[in-house]
Amino acid sequence: VVDISPPKSQQRSRGMAMIGIAFSVGFILGPMVGAAFSVYGVKALLTTSSYPFLLPALFALVMASLDVLYLWRSLPETLVEKNRASSIGDGLRSAVDLINPVSLFCFSSVLVIAKEKDRRSARLLGLINFLYVLIFSGLEYSLTFLTHDKFNYSGMQQGRMFLFIGTIMALVQGGYLRRQPAGSEKKTAMTGIAVLIPGMLLVGLASSAWLLYFGLALYSFGAGTVVSCLTTLISEYGNATEKGRVMGIFRSLGALARAVGPALCCSMYWSVGPFICYSVGSVLFIIPLLLLRRV
Repeated sequence: VVDISPPKSQQRSRGMAMIGIAFSVGFILGPMVGAAFSVYGVKALLTTSSYPFLLPALFALVMASLDVLYLWRSLPETLVEKNRASSIGDGLRSAVDLINPVSLFCFSSVLVIAKEKDRRSARLLGLINFLYVLIFSGLEYSLTFLTHDKFNYSGMQQGRMFLFIGTIMALVQGGYLRRQPAGSEKKTAMTGIAVLIPGMLLVGLASSAWLLYFGLALYSFGAGTVVSCLTTLISEYGNATEKGRVMGIFRSLGALARAVGPALCCSMYWSVGPFICYSVGSVLFIIPLLLLRRV
């Protein structure tokens, strides 16, 4: 998307939103398919009830394998041969900065960001992305625990809940985010984070299904806006030859947060309960919100 769209254009913002829409569609279909397999697959294929999640796992494995095959067959290599590493050893040595968390936060492997102010802004956006995804992924991961503990939701009911979330996200990205003018990404991302704060509080406080779903609607708005807008913002940094590296570091920080966030949040959830867990998470969203004002 970055390669085929001019910088600071509405075309780029819309392209990022399209990626978000694709994610949302998957978010709609995936949980429903998984829930259906876990509920009906046991009866249909006479699988023992001791392994109710075997079929969803196999389905995910097949889909991921098909995805890799499609990418391998359909997308050409974009790195020209003269720019490739001469050996595996050289490639591994140059990859050290890409797997070292400290180097990731510093964007050390990005060689060409002309202005020191731009480098500081890129680092700040990376930190904002990490903190946001850290908090968001942790609370998102514990949603299934909360709905099962407080409302005794079955797998199918949780699938319907994720269908609701994915539908709202798709509507927000397709109907709202794609219509935002170029240059409004920072404001839109701040709005998304601000909406998440009461949304997560309501989810933690919810004692009825309607209050839960009202909180989830606010949560879905934030989920559908923030990452797409932050990705568009970071895409403005670095020259044409290093866009991929900048974007890769940014996404790697998000992946690192997704690895750490669920463990931290679930530890809090099972130690102090959902109310305190979601209240603390909501308050912590203020940190990336305030940092984003400085970009």
